[in-house]
Amino acid sequence: MRPWVGMAVTGALGFVLGGLLLRKPAEKAEEASTAAAVKSEAPQIKLSPELQKRAQVATEPVSKRALAPSLELVGSVDFDPNSVADVGGRITGRITKLMASVGDTVKEGEPLLEIESNDLGEALAVLLSSRANLIAAENHARREEALGQKQLSSAPIVESARANAKALQAEVAGAEQRLLAMGLTPNELAKLGAGAGPKRITLRAPIAGEVVERYAMLGQVVNATNPVLRIADLSRLWVELALFERDISRVQVGNSVEILSETYPDKKFAAKVAFVNASIDEATRTATVRIEVPNPERLLRPGQFVRARVARVDTGAPVIAIPRKALQQIDGQFGVFVEKEPGGYAALPVEIGRADGDLVEITRGLLEGDRVVTQGGFVLKSELQR
Repeated sequence: MRPWVGMAVTGALGFVLGGLLLRKPAEKAEEASTAAAVKSEAPQIKLSPELQKRAQVATEPVSKRALAPSLELVGSVDFDPNSVADVGGRITGRITKLMASVGDTVKEGEPLLEIESNDLGEALAVLLSSRANLIAAENHARREEALGQKQLSSAPIVESARANAKALQAEVAGAEQRLLAMGLTPNELAKLGAGAGPKRITLRAPIAGEVVERYAMLGQVVNATNPVLRIADLSRLWVELALFERDISRVQVGNSVEILSETYPDKKFAAKVAFVNASIDEATRTATVRIEVPNPERLLRPGQFVRARVARVDTGAPVIAIPRKALQQIDGQFGVFVEKEPGGYAALPVEIGRADGDLVEITRGLLEGDRVVTQGGFVLKSELQR
């Protein structure tokens, strides 16, 4: 290569690289000058000290922040199936006493209702008869064993007596298990005497919680398949959200979630994604996302409609962002009020980008360090439209 050609190429590359290096500062300077020009031409509002104090105008400096745009989903609150129990009749009988009603808080093992049943009497009779037969069989087996030791009874007779006693032991165990399944406690079984026994079955709370449903009334006849009461632990609930197919890759187990309810507009319930369904509903093209939400104050209720913001883990470079409450609708487009001096404000149009909870990205119209109005914007907007 000739020397002058090399010098020309080197010069050209230097010019291009120099242009690229100078381009960004130049763009920033142009953006700043453009923003300054817009601010100078923007509508101005001047508030008297009295009006400014009455309006409680508050401002906040614009800064750059890293955003992780959240995903907005909707769903409903439901019971945690692991913390719900139905208390059923277990046997056919008539409810003679109800010790708990809807809304009552109960402890595990606390009595809830009593049922009077003919089946109970029959089961008690079978148990008492089996116990009596067992006592007789065991006495007979001991006598035959004693006679066998004296060569006064044959081995087959001794073995037959032992087998009969063992069979009756199994019969007693089966009768006792049947009564336990009906609702008798081991302590009540131990106290059963000849001809004695409870007249009713007392059903107790299998878990601690709140009575949320009652399906039967006093005096009603129920059978073994009828639930009478439902108990639920409301200190922890599930929220099931509908996730569209296109967004499945954006949600993972462990993502942070904010649950929002119209019932409590100023409160956020923090939780995490516990499960993302592997299958998609063919009709709605959505997958179910399960959130397990602590509910110690009992503010959330099963069946309640909620919204949720699922936070994404990935974040980009910091961008200019302002609180959502600073945005105003001015002449049909997004705008903000910027403080120019104490009591003096300018209405500036802005362009918005991504959102992250209460933060909104501003892609055009503001510079870092500008002070935007975050409270009292309604008064400024009223003054602007006068």
